[in-house]
Amino acid sequence: MNQQEAYHYSVKLFTKLQDKVMELGISKPDDIEVLRKAIGFPSPTDLHFGMFLPTILGQGTQDQLNELLPKSIRFEIFGTYAQTELGFIFILFYFIISVKKID
Repeated sequence: MNQQEAYHYSVKLFTKLQDKVMELGISKPDDIEVLRKAIGFPSPTDLHFGMFLPTILGQGTQDQLNELLPKSIRFEIFGTYAQTELGFIFILFYFIISVKKID
């Protein structure tokens, strides 16, 4: 299976999993995590469940938990992660200097 096929397979697989989670009324993130891991295949939702939900659970106020947790489990909102690498600043600085030299 090539990378594109694997991605499409995982999207289908985890869409079916999410449908089953909703059908069975599973709402605890830990229970959903057990199901995800049982599949044994990388998920396009790994960041959502692996970083976004734990951050809400660990750092959210009760009001934030009440608002965000149910929506996150139902995928009404979807969390992800972005990071600017420290090396990027140097690359950007070098690029700006190079552009200025060309002018």
